[in-house]
Amino acid sequence: MKKHLWIVAITCISIALLIYFIGKLGNENPKDFAAKDRENVSSPVTPSSPVTPSRIAQSAPVMDQEPVEIPSHPNAVSFGSDPEKAANEPEQVYQLFNFYRESFGSFPSGEGNAQFMNALRGANPERLPIFPAEHPRLNPEGELLDAWGTAFFFHQIAADRIEIRSAGPDRERYTVDDIIAPRR
Repeated sequence: MKKHLWIVAITCISIALLIYFIGKLGNENPKDFAAKDRENVSSPVTPSSPVTPSRIAQSAPVMDQEPVEIPSHPNAVSFGSDPEKAANEPEQVYQLFNFYRESFGSFPSGEGNAQFMNALRGANPERLPIFPAEHPRLNPEGELLDAWGTAFFFHQIAADRIEIRSAGPDRERYTVDDIIAPRR
């Protein structure tokens, strides 16, 4: 008799757990499943495996996919259009990086300028084009150039801190005319 009660109890608990998990799965948003799948992708960046914010955007965004209907950030579109504001450019770039952080929870990461810019150009989980894919200040390698034609230097100090550096008019980094954002 006791053995029979144990079997009935275990069966009831199993059925209850099954109903609970089926109900939980039924309430999940299909987009949540896609997001979880993207987080678990460990293969290199390809058109079928989007980049997550914690990964380095090693390759440029794929332009043959369905375009995102969101235009680039207005500050990015007009970036570099006023030569009188060259000294403010690192701060403008920092604001774009901060917009990325607000959108995805962290700054983009990379080993070089082009990888950071790939993330801003749309190689991110939502394919959000914060910076235009084609811009006069991007060199053929995909690096963002300052007003003097030198690639910006992006130094990720910590997960929540990044430094944007322009080499300035002398085109040499770490000299007195460098322009850094955020301003200290």
